[in-house]
Amino acid sequence: MAFDEHAPMDELSAHLDRGWDMVQRGELAAARIAAEQGLALDEDSPEAHNLMGYVLAAEGHVEEALEHYQRAIEADETFLEAMLNVAELLLGSLARPEEALQVLEDAFELCETDDERADTMLAMVEAYLQMGRTEEADAVVEQLPQGPFESPELAVQVGRVHLDRGHFEAAEKHLRQALEQAPMLADAHYYLGMVERMVGHDVEAMVSMLRARELDAQGPAWPWSLPRDQFEAVVAEAFRRLPKDVSERLDGAAVVVTDLPGAEVVAEGVDPRIPVMVDRVEDDGRVGTIFVYQRNIERYANGRADVPDVIIGAVSDEVTAAAEDLEDDDFPPDSGTFDR
Repeated sequence: MAFDEHAPMDELSAHLDRGWDMVQRGELAAARIAAEQGLALDEDSPEAHNLMGYVLAAEGHVEEALEHYQRAIEADETFLEAMLNVAELLLGSLARPEEALQVLEDAFELCETDDERADTMLAMVEAYLQMGRTEEADAVVEQLPQGPFESPELAVQVGRVHLDRGHFEAAEKHLRQALEQAPMLADAHYYLGMVERMVGHDVEAMVSMLRARELDAQGPAWPWSLPRDQFEAVVAEAFRRLPKDVSERLDGAAVVVTDLPGAEVVAEGVDPRIPVMVDRVEDDGRVGTIFVYQRNIERYANGRADVPDVIIGAVSDEVTAAAEDLEDDDFPPDSGTFDR
């Protein structure tokens, strides 16, 4: 039998393809096995280390994920995807923006397309903002490629950063470009609704927000999403860790865990992606009912391990805001409107 020198590489590619397919399906345990099998075939494979890093990051094992990403870059110094993954971790739960910026500056030198340049520059903007260097962040925003981009998701990200910096016309241009390419893209509808709200087009904003909520409800859960019973257990534990002044206001409150805000409250102006919402506050300042929205909590979390801290932060902010509104004698029937 003749020796097939390409068989190992074909087998490695098959493991990698299967691993990424499992990631998309949310089957992280199976994806990890595929990555391990890839590394067993080639312990120096940059692609296998990148896959393993992605799986570990999704599972909340951030330091281990970083090690695999770095090994991927050591094996291939031009591996742009792995460099951007490193920067994402450094900008996320690791909170090391200075290091992220160094990685991104090296990554930018490798960019060959407008999509690659925009992707890298967006991360640079985030790094500068985390360091409080707003003027440098604004300068990068001004230099972003104009598109059109091959990726509608990237067009949304560019539109969002223009929205954040108050460039409403530019934001709308990129968001509408994204919708031309992908009419079912929830993020594009959501941020377009934000733009429309900011420029005073309230009816159009409501329609966009309702469409975003509908698409969010139809979309798949995050790959690492918790089953509802486990999520409710995490909510209960997070409530036990709340600051004393917040927990006192929640004493006796009804805690309702569900996926997303209802369409009827979104039509009234509530942000469809708000993580929690206080629905009722008693005269003594105690919260009567608080809603916790699983899909939105998980949207703002950097993996499963980050979920409790997101819950604590969101609940604390919402309860504090409700208390302040009550003290001002101007507490609305529900909070969380996206123009607050």
